[in-house]
Amino acid sequence: EARELLRRGVGVVTSTHGRGVVADTERGTLGAFNMTPDAAELYAGCDLMVVVGSRLRGNETRNNAMPLPGTLIQIDADAAQGGRNYPVDLFVHGDAADTLARILARLPETLDVDPNLVFDIARARAQGEGRLRDVLGPYGIVAQALAERVAEGGHPWVRDVTISNSTFGNRFVPLVTPRQGV
Repeated sequence: EARELLRRGVGVVTSTHGRGVVADTERGTLGAFNMTPDAAELYAGCDLMVVVGSRLRGNETRNNAMPLPGTLIQIDADAAQGGRNYPVDLFVHGDAADTLARILARLPETLDVDPNLVFDIARARAQGEGRLRDVLGPYGIVAQALAERVAEGGHPWVRDVTISNSTFGNRFVPLVTPRQGV
């Protein structure tokens, strides 16, 4: 369902736990570069954000201080999560796949989406990746080598809670399937 929304022109941003729902390599996805200044600028130009199954946790929203688009819709299987960390305009209590399938069935095949959105997302992602490369300094070589190996072989990306994972592992190494990241 998320892939179909992407195909219809909707931009996709993932949390670190939602990576691979849409391949990080797909055009039109910000991946988990979700709390950079560039992402904030992107969000400022959006009319609507639909949050699916995400808690909008503090570590992905600058401790819930990151401005999000003016209209916020949340879909979650847990009714207690509705508007928990951000006020929402509409909360839908339901399974993500089922709810998105129902939405897709009612949407036109071609959506009236700003044709520049995909380019704005690509720019925000490239700038976010560039900032991360600057932070990594000489360790960027290690991150790049890992990214290439995981992508080439479709290998699982297994990591634990470490500084390297928090710095680049949760974002930089592209995942293409939901179960690739462990």
